[in-house]
Amino acid sequence: RGNIRRFDLRGRVSGEDIVARGNTLDSFRGEYAWTNARTPQSMLAVGLQGDTVSVAGFAFDSVDARFGYRFGGRDGRVEVVVRQGDDRDYSLRGDFALDRGRRELRITSMALRFDTTAWVATRPALVHWHPQGLEVHTLELRSGEQGRIYVNGMLPTEGSADLEVAIDNLTVDDIAGLLQSDLDVRGVVSLSGRIRGTMRAPTFRGAFGVVSGTYRGTTLPELHGTFAYANRRLTTRVDAIREGGAPLAVVQGTVPIDLAFSGVSGRRLLEQSMALNIDADSLPLELIPYFTDAVSGVTGLAVGRVAIRGTLRRPTIIGALTVARGTVTLTSTGMRVSNITGSVRMLSDSIHIDSIVGRAYGPIRLRGHLAVGSWREPGFDLYLTGNDAEVLRNDRGRLRADLGLALTGPFREPYLSGQVTVTQGVVYAPDPTGKRVINAGDPALFAVVDTALTENRELFPVTSPFLQNLRMEVAVAVRRDTWVRSKDMNIEMYTEYPVFIRSYRGNMSLVGTVTTDRGEYSFLSKRFQISRGSATFIGGPEINPTLQVTGEYQVQLTGSPALNVRVLIGGTLKRPRLTLESDAQPPRSQSELLTMLAFGRSSASDVLQVEGTSLSSGVGAGDLVGIGSKIAVRRLAGIAVGVAIQELETEAGRGIGADVFDITPADVPESIEGGHT
Repeated sequence: RGNIRRFDLRGRVSGEDIVARGNTLDSFRGEYAWTNARTPQSMLAVGLQGDTVSVAGFAFDSVDARFGYRFGGRDGRVEVVVRQGDDRDYSLRGDFALDRGRRELRITSMALRFDTTAWVATRPALVHWHPQGLEVHTLELRSGEQGRIYVNGMLPTEGSADLEVAIDNLTVDDIAGLLQSDLDVRGVVSLSGRIRGTMRAPTFRGAFGVVSGTYRGTTLPELHGTFAYANRRLTTRVDAIREGGAPLAVVQGTVPIDLAFSGVSGRRLLEQSMALNIDADSLPLELIPYFTDAVSGVTGLAVGRVAIRGTLRRPTIIGALTVARGTVTLTSTGMRVSNITGSVRMLSDSIHIDSIVGRAYGPIRLRGHLAVGSWREPGFDLYLTGNDAEVLRNDRGRLRADLGLALTGPFREPYLSGQVTVTQGVVYAPDPTGKRVINAGDPALFAVVDTALTENRELFPVTSPFLQNLRMEVAVAVRRDTWVRSKDMNIEMYTEYPVFIRSYRGNMSLVGTVTTDRGEYSFLSKRFQISRGSATFIGGPEINPTLQVTGEYQVQLTGSPALNVRVLIGGTLKRPRLTLESDAQPPRSQSELLTMLAFGRSSASDVLQVEGTSLSSGVGAGDLVGIGSKIAVRRLAGIAVGVAIQELETEAGRGIGADVFDITPADVPESIEGGHT
């Protein structure tokens, strides 16, 4: 309303699904008013509310902003309330000025609420920015009697800085909440420091402390330290203290690093001489699993002294560490090593492992050295030996083995060699998710596919450049009393000659034969006794050996001598093929043998006979079919009972901790023929 020289503009605005430079806004609405436009009394007022906002990677439930500006005075007022959830919100209110020589924000109130913790400004603060830099005057927030955040001073674009920062009793939870981080860290942080110098060559010094710290539920030692920076060198001392005040470790020294606020080109970590000293006194090792997934369940203590010199690219190390009462579990195999003790010496660019011993059921020992001229690409000369050590303990099985392995060569071409002799144990084969008969129309052949094995299972996944470059040649021998077990089989395996595992640039292959002459295989709820068999690896890219296994089962027919039925398993592990044969003369067909196993009769016509009585007289055709159907139902029920028993065996066996729990079901009672159960 008004005229071209003086008018008022008022209105509303709204929108949905806004995306701008990676920032998103589900919806917003607002009102605006521009009064006395184009006059010295001109004023602009805007109020906006946004829902589900994402800005620079930070997500907020809502944003409520109010903005007012006087064009004549070049000043105004701003109010912002940001809600991050039901338990977190942040607010700021203040006045600002945008004169050419005066650009400032006077904060009249400021509050940060984190659940039950609130940080509130105790006084008005002034933030002034100008061509010479940024000034903050007495910005102070407090939480209770102990919590304090204080900033005062100047960070210039040119000239010298003088900025003071003090933080007392700020919980890490509040920092993580403000940064919207899910890092599972707890603790209370205090810090004080002062920055001087220029942005290109700053200097600062201060002190810090972290108490009541935890990381993923593990208690951290208290940390207390001092720091000083000048001339691109950081000097620090950090004391790690256990609860009660006893020292755990002290780290002190100087590191070349460029911490300039402007004018940095190239790497911040400089290739200049450094000096670090580490003194450890009963340093706990529990935190190691949180920096790598390769191990878990780490316990133990480290004691020693280490001095690091040289440069960050080519450090030299002198010192020694002793490990005591250690325990570690290898994540990939479940191998648990306990009672670990040992010593490690550092000399120049080599780390010498005099001896690290432990027990994984049987004793194991690691010795050798690492060449660390380059930390990124160390060289290896390590030897691992073990006697009847449990190397596998998880849902894939349990195995004990004698070990004699060597890891040598540079990082880019490591070489693993030696021999592993499996002394005893059990490997759990994947249980079938379903078996189906293919080529069912061909009575000469029954091909059974275990769909649980049709996937390409990578037994040795390549997950790192080290493994991709690894060259390996390891001989694996298997002694008797080593078993492969599943719902369908319980088979002993052994080797007469070692199987060779070879790998080059991530390509794994196996060559050799694993033999068996004892065990059981279940088919149609019948247990076939394994008489001989083998699995031959021919060195292909897949773990898919050729199978040749023979099992026998004795069928007792009414009025006839017992008949030995053999199941022949051929094909490959991923596509096994199963056929039946017997010692009957004349030879029986596949369909006859299948009928014998399923119904205890030699042919389909025999199923329609009641034992000892002919159904050919005195019974009608309908009765004939009915009686035969009942007998067939009873036989099929027996098979179903056998399957149910297998499930019961598995659950009961796990319940009592047994590898094999065997139940042999009797025949289904004849009363089922009359419809009774």
